[in-house]
Amino acid sequence: MEDRQELEQAYKHETTEFFLKRVKIGSIWGICFYPLFGLLDSVVYPEYLKTFLIFRGVMEIVLVIGLISTFTSFGKKNPQIIAIIQYALLALSIVVMIHLSDGYQSPYYAGIILVLLFLLYIYPLSFQSTAIISSIVLLSYLLPILLFERITKFPVFISNSTFLTGVIFFINVSSFYANKMRQQEFTARYNLAEVNEELKALDKLKSQFFANVSHEVRTPLTSIIAPVQSLYQGDVGILSSDQAGMIAQVFRNSLRLLDMINQMLDFSRLEAGKMQLRLGLVDLDDLVQDTVSIFQEVTARKGLDTLVLERAGLGGQVAVSQMIDNYPGFEEGITGEDFGDRLAHQA
Repeated sequence: MEDRQELEQAYKHETTEFFLKRVKIGSIWGICFYPLFGLLDSVVYPEYLKTFLIFRGVMEIVLVIGLISTFTSFGKKNPQIIAIIQYALLALSIVVMIHLSDGYQSPYYAGIILVLLFLLYIYPLSFQSTAIISSIVLLSYLLPILLFERITKFPVFISNSTFLTGVIFFINVSSFYANKMRQQEFTARYNLAEVNEELKALDKLKSQFFANVSHEVRTPLTSIIAPVQSLYQGDVGILSSDQAGMIAQVFRNSLRLLDMINQMLDFSRLEAGKMQLRLGLVDLDDLVQDTVSIFQEVTARKGLDTLVLERAGLGGQVAVSQMIDNYPGFEEGITGEDFGDRLAHQA
């Protein structure tokens, strides 16, 4: 229930922002183009030109006031009200012109259709508002004709009324489905944004988890490295060659594990965009020899020989070392007879 209310509030807020922009656009368009129909008045109804220009002047004032209102606190909170007023008055002004001139025979019924279609696009009001305004416009067109005019050309009246009624019907249908589609589209975007935020939160928790685990592992590992290093350096006595080799392997692997943990701690910097690839001249011969020496005891027990070709190049020392560690065969266990050849070839 709470989520539904939040969704409705968010949709209401977006609709308000949307209408605020549209009222500004519609007002500017109306101010610029509505007076131009005065040229049509001068051709079709020159005898009513002065009266029609007064109507158009009044509507210009309405449009200007509507535009100015969008910059006030009331207009920013209630742009739909401004849109409804402009929508209704623009259409009704043409209805008045029709009744002042030729009534049901006036070709200006097409002007009502034009205004309604234009405002449907610029001001996509709710279905209820569109239905009320269009019904008022239709009744204001039909009732005076039926009550006060003598219909002598019935086919003309039927034709004009049918076209106007049909357009108003389709305008309402379009308004209904357009509003429904806007709500569905907003709901989809809203839900997608929520899912995205949840994924970001999970990703943050994952990073925190890795950081915490890495810290917990790093502390005892450094405690292990210290005595191993003392053994490796002979601080507690001289080791045999075999013992020294084994301790050296433990020491190197401990350092490599510590380095991997430090890389896990760098995930937060990587996500923040602060990690940079540092390239430098790497002696691949020493690097590969050092890495392969870790596995020499395993290869010796399996009766395999290792051959490393000397080659230098540009790269990341840690990345190259990890690449060798992850080479097919190390991860699964050194088993193939041709593995030494493959490693020598690739190295």
